[in-house]
This record gives sequence, structure tokens and C-alpha cells, in this order.
Amino acid sequence: MWEISLQAPDLPGLAEILSTVLLQSDIPPQSFTESRQPNHITFSVFLPTRQAGLRLASRLKYLKSSGIGIDLKPVKVEGWVAAFHDRLQPFQLTSRFDLVPYHQIQRYQPTPREAIIIDIDQAFGTGLHVTTRMMVELIERCCGRFNSFWDIGTGSGILSIVAAKCQARELTAIDIDPISIRSAQHNAKLNQVQFGLCRRWDLARWKGRRLFDFVAANLFTEDLIRMGRKIVTRVRPDFYLAVSGIAEENWPRFQRAYKKFPLRVQVSLKRAGWRAVLYKKSGL
Repeated sequence: MWEISLQAPDLPGLAEILSTVLLQSDIPPQSFTESRQPNHITFSVFLPTRQAGLRLASRLKYLKSSGIGIDLKPVKVEGWVAAFHDRLQPFQLTSRFDLVPYHQIQRYQPTPREAIIIDIDQAFGTGLHVTTRMMVELIERCCGRFNSFWDIGTGSGILSIVAAKCQARELTAIDIDPISIRSAQHNAKLNQVQFGLCRRWDLARWKGRRLFDFVAANLFTEDLIRMGRKIVTRVRPDFYLAVSGIAEENWPRFQRAYKKFPLRVQVSLKRAGWRAVLYKKSGL
């Protein structure tokens, strides 16, 4: 886990400005904390990887000219949870699902939507980020039309849980982080979902030959491009691939890379500077 902190003088109105800046950078209010000390304020944002931290720091670097300090440092998962835990409340994930943090389950007032329970105490992946929400929407659009599901970079397991609630019966999930694997298994049990396979695995070393009805890859653009052929070849012909995590500035490069694959765009989403795409693989 990595933390970006913004340090600024405690001037009238500056806290509101920094909050707006973070919201415009697609950092929801539940994902950052504010603290005050004599004469200055600090906003902290918690991110899963150093690459994600560097990306956000690059987008905010213009603030330095206004005397605002930007610091990126690693933090222990326990430290992230302590700062994040109290701010995360149940929220509407999509028109079909609510996301309910496990520590809030006793206070949750049921709605017409179905609840997905996520314990945030073990791994990143709450469903707050727009890239995750877009993936959930793309999975929902195919509800009832796929049986096997491959979740690449499962994190908290939220996409696999959504897939199961959309009638998938065979769930395979991998992640390079062992904490994420434990978290995904734990969250699956909370939602009465069962994995066929959920284990630590580097996609670059994946040797499986199985084809899947739905492949979901919410990864950085570089990984989507570098592993493109390996990802696409595991999609069963006439079935689905959903990708997300593509920053707007990387969209043309991603399109060029995936143009060579036998994929037809079904849905393309663009929100808050990010892209996600649902493809259908052409039949043989």
C-alpha cells in the first residue's frame, strides 16, 4: 500500500479547494483523509501500488507551484486500514448492487438492491474507483450469458462475486499478491460464493490452456498491452472480454495494440479520465 500526502498551509478555503482537486482526479471522498495541525493541513490518499501513486502524483504536480508539498511513501496495510476504515460507509455500487463494508453490516439498512459484502481489512479493492465500477457494469450487462469467469488481478474478489451473482458458476481468480488471494477467499465466503480456483499467480507465468466465457482484466494499460495475446487467447470464441484501468492518455496506444485481435467492441465506457471496454471474441 502507498500513501500520497498533500501538505498545505491552513489558509481559508484551501481545504475545500484540495478536496475538489482530489474529487476531480477521481478520488472519491471515502478514499482520502484530512488532518490538521497548527498552521497546516494534510490530505492523505491511499493507493494499492507505487505505480498508481506515481500516476496520481504526476497528475497533481502542478500544485507544487502553489507551495503545496506532495509526498509518496509506502505504508503498512494496517496503517491504511486504520485511516480508511471509519470513513467507508455502505454505498450504491450500481443500479443492481449495494456495496456494504463488513464492519458496517449491522448498521446497513437494506434497499431493493442486492448487497455485496466486502471486508476492507485485508486488501485493496472496495469498488470505489471508477475503473472497478465500470467493470461491474460490464459484467452486469452480460448477466446470464456466461458460465465460466476468469478474474485477472482479483484484489478483494469483488468482480468474481459480482459474476457469481450474475449467474456464473465456475470462478477462477488469480493475483500476484498473496494478501489479495486471502482477501478474495474471505469475501467470497461472506457472500456465499465459491471459487473453483483462487490462488497467487503471475499472469506472465500462467500456463493454463482453458478457455473462459468471460475474462475480466482490470489492469494498468502497460500490462494489458504486454499480456494482450495471453489474455485474448483464453477467451472462448463468441464470448466476452472486459478490460479496464486504461487512462485516457493511454487510450490510443491501447486501441492500436488490440486492433490486431479478433475482437468486436460491444460497449465502450469513458468516465472521469478512464476507459473500459467490453469485447466479444469473433467465432472461429
